[in-house]
Amino acid sequence: MGEASDLYLGQVNNLASLNLAAGNFEEAAKKLEWVVRRARESFGPTSQPAQISARNLAYAYKQLGRDDDAQRVAAEADSK
Repeated sequence: MGEASDLYLGQVNNLASLNLAAGNFEEAAKKLEWVVRRARESFGPTSQPAQISARNLAYAYKQLGRDDDAQRVAAEADSK
């Protein structure tokens, strides 16, 4: 299993979710940036995994005060 596997993608997404729940938004954002890219590549930009991960990334950005990034990512998720 390597970074290209869907299982690895799911594991990183789970770690990001745990970071969100723990309030570690910086670490969550780093992981979710990767997850969103991979989910879009693997499943397509309109896929449920890509959209859910993008919304989680937008939430992390919002918590970090990165409002412009949060709005951009949320708009991308909603427009697909």
